[in-house]
Formats: sequence, C-alpha cells, structure tokens
Amino acid sequence: MDELSPESSNPRVVASKIQHDDDAIALETITGYKQQMVRRWSLQKVIGMGLGLSSTWAFAGAGLTLVIAEGGPAAALYGFLFVSVFTFCVAASIAELSSAYPTTGGPFYWTAQVASPKYARFLSLLTGVANCMSWICACGSVASTNAQQIFGFVVITRPGFTIERWMLYLLYLFFMLAGMLFTMFAYPLVPVVNKWLIYWSQTAMLISILIMLVRSRGHYASSHFVWAEYVNQTGWDNVLCLLTGLINAGFQYGHLDVCVHLAEEASRPERNIPIAIAAQMAVSFPQGFLFQVIMFYCIQDLPRIMAATIPNAELFLQAAGSQAGAIVIQLMVVSILVCVNLEVQTTASRMVWSLARDRAFPFSKWLSVIHPQLMVPVNAQIVVNCIVFLLGFLYLFAGQAYSALVGSSFILAYIAYFIPIACLLATGRKFKPGPFYMRKWGVVVNSLSLMWLVVGIVFWQFPFFLPVVGHLAANMNWTVLVVGGILLLATIWYFIAGSKQYNVPIEFDNNAVILEEQQSPQQSEESVAQKEA
Repeated sequence: MDELSPESSNPRVVASKIQHDDDAIALETITGYKQQMVRRWSLQKVIGMGLGLSSTWAFAGAGLTLVIAEGGPAAALYGFLFVSVFTFCVAASIAELSSAYPTTGGPFYWTAQVASPKYARFLSLLTGVANCMSWICACGSVASTNAQQIFGFVVITRPGFTIERWMLYLLYLFFMLAGMLFTMFAYPLVPVVNKWLIYWSQTAMLISILIMLVRSRGHYASSHFVWAEYVNQTGWDNVLCLLTGLINAGFQYGHLDVCVHLAEEASRPERNIPIAIAAQMAVSFPQGFLFQVIMFYCIQDLPRIMAATIPNAELFLQAAGSQAGAIVIQLMVVSILVCVNLEVQTTASRMVWSLARDRAFPFSKWLSVIHPQLMVPVNAQIVVNCIVFLLGFLYLFAGQAYSALVGSSFILAYIAYFIPIACLLATGRKFKPGPFYMRKWGVVVNSLSLMWLVVGIVFWQFPFFLPVVGHLAANMNWTVLVVGGILLLATIWYFIAGSKQYNVPIEFDNNAVILEEQQSPQQSEESVAQKEA
C-alpha cells in the first residue's frame, strides 16, 4: 500500500488510508493473500460496474431474432419475469459467499473453502477454469456485439448496405485493442467511468423510451401481439421452445459475478460487494422489463425486423419513424456497450491473475505479476487479449464455431456458480459468514439457485432450431463441445500437473487457512485425517 505523505492532512484522505489498511489486513487474515493492488473502487463505483454489465435494456434488442422465433414477445416478457426470480436467488447466493470470502478469484476460492477437503483443490481448479474462460469468451462476445452495433448506424442510414465479415472483424479488433489499452494505461479512469455509468445508463434508457413512445404514438402493436401471441419457429414442442428461449433473459442479466472480482480493489468488500450485487439486480429488473414492453409495442413490421442484418437497428428505425431518432437510440445503446467492453477486459484479466497467483496455469509466476507503475496485471491482460485475438479468426472464418464460444460464456459462468453453491449445501452450509448472511433462508435460496443453474446449463446447450440432421452448419449448437472440451482439458491438466502445483488456500477448520503449496497431496490428506480425528 502507498505510504501516507506528511502533506496528506485532509481527514477524508486519512480515513480512506486507514480503511484501506484495514481492508488489506482483513484480506490477509481471512484469505492468506497479501494486498497487491490499489483499492480504487468505492461503493458507488462498484455499483456502476454491476449496472453496466447488467444493462438489461441495452442488451434487450441484441437477441431479438431468437426472441421472436422462440416464443415471441409474450414468451420473452413472461420468461423474463420467471428468470428474474431465480436469477435473484443465484445473485443472493453469490453475494453471501462474496461477503464471507471477499477475494478477486471469487467462485474458485469459495469452492476451496466450502467443499470437502478431499475434493476441494480439484473442484476449485475446475471452477476457476470455467469462470476464467467464461470471462475471456465474454471479452470476445462484447467486442463482436460492439462491432455489430456500430454497423447499426450504417444499416439505419444506408438500408441496402452489405456488411462483409472482414468489416466486422476489423471493428472487433479495434474494440479489443482499445479496451485493453484503456484498462492498462488509463485504469484509474475506469472506476470513474463506472461511477458515471450509474446515472448515464438510466438517462440513456429514458431518452430511448421517450423517443420510441412519442414517435410510435398511434402505431403501437396490439396488446394481443405483445402479451398473448405465442410464436414457435424452432421445430421443438412449445415447452422446449420456451426453455431454450429463456437464454435471452439470462443474456440480458449478464454475468452476475462481475462485482465479485473487484474485491481486492474495493473498500470494505465484505459489505460493499453484496450491496452492489443487490443494487445490480434491483435496477436491472425494472429496466429490462419496462424497455422490452415498450420495444415490443413499437414493432410495426415484424418480417422486416426478422430479415434485417441488425434487427434492433431496424426496430429502432420503425419505432423512431426517422433516421435521426433511430441514430439517437442506437447511440444510447452503443454508449453503454463501450463501457461494458472496459468492464469485461478488467474482469477477465483479474481472473487470469488470481488463478495464476495460486499457480493454476503454466507460467503462473509471469502471469501473476502486477506492473509496479500501472498497478494492474499487465501480463495477464496481454494473455487474455491474445486469446481473444485468436478467437477473432473463428469470428472471421468460422461463424458457427465462434457463436459456440460466445454461447459457452454463459454456460461456463453458470457452472462456476453451480459448483461452490452445491458444495456449500453438500457440506451443510458450514462456513464463517460475512456481514451478509441468509441464515435459515440460505438452504431455500441455494436450492432454488441450483435448480435454475441446472436448467440453464442443460437446455441452453440444446440446438435452438430443428432439424439438426442434414443442417449441422445452420442449426447445430456446438456449445456442448466447447464446454465439454474446456472442462476435459482442465481435468487432464489437474491430474498431469495441477494437483502438484495448484496451491489455493484451503480452510480445513474455522480458525486456520493453510496454503497447499506447503504440503504434498499425501501430507494434506494426512493433515485432514488428523484434524477430523
């Protein structure tokens, strides 16, 4: 931590310095980790981070083609309500664990603490790899979404323009590099941007809603279309169509653990991270529901939207009734997505760094370095973007493979949530709680969380459209191969080298944290047996 200079007599500066020192001491006491990064994130800034990635209104139009085909507006709205209930449960479970164990690693560290010691390291590594890859895939997903939405301006002004794949690829690379460079060399501004995002996200949504409501007046879609008409163009029966279509609501909420990975850069994380998660959910739900209702009422020519290259841009054009109005709405959406690009870059690099700190990867020593001047994990961020760059080749030459990687982001995130919550329940919720503790409601909330996570993990790997046989290129969902391949590689790595070098701190009892690197696997098992005896 930086030393307090003699000139720093401002009471607020002194109080802030004392709190940061207290947070550093708490980090080492609870987790065994030493403070390595500067704590720049206040409560407001952490809340802004959560609200940015869960800007449900800004993401509402991104999956519009799937929404219409998989149930239509009515299924999307009722599905959003249904998903929100269970998403709140998952968020509460994550908030409880982050309050007890506020670390950058998040889910993989929680797993090490609440799982049976016999399986803790293996399950922790599996969780960490899943969580890490989910964020790396999210970087590629957000970069490609930004590229598509930039071309939304072109579609609005020049409807006949043909968007080539290489054009999208160049913009993809631009957003990848811009996000990396900004979060490396201008990182102190990232928390400020997120603090600003609290207010701008709401303002941008209100501007968009007002334009659509005023300009579409007298041309609204019927209430039957919005609330009662069921559309099934998938080939599945209505039940499976609805279940696979719920991915759109999950996509709108984004990754629920975004605030968690700021724990070692935030003040009072055991308190502020759960508050930020609560704020994230409390604001995202009404935002997403209200914007979708208005968006669906403003649909005037559904076939044209379905056939559009950028469906939400076409919808905005119909709703605004003019190119100028549509451009303003599109600008509101892009302004949020640009900020989200910074957030996923920040989080992905922290995930790689925190796993490398526990020697989860080859070259972990190099990956776990914090740059002495920039005070960010530069090496980890470079590796993240090298992987995202390679994913870009799939984006350019193999669209289906790239789509599978992007879709895998949410499945891998759900797996990373499932494992620690399941371990927590399996061991009877025996852990040292933090300030946010669900007490007797914990079992119910954790159980509902697991039920929902299983639904998402299983059904969102189904093909979205039938038939698959004879239409592999168009209809096959290759996510199952991507997710299975990542988990298989993580398992193989664990048994080849990970079991020997992975040194995540494991809490054997309520009073001690023991670093696994200090013992061989055989010694660790003997220690556990002695403690149990």
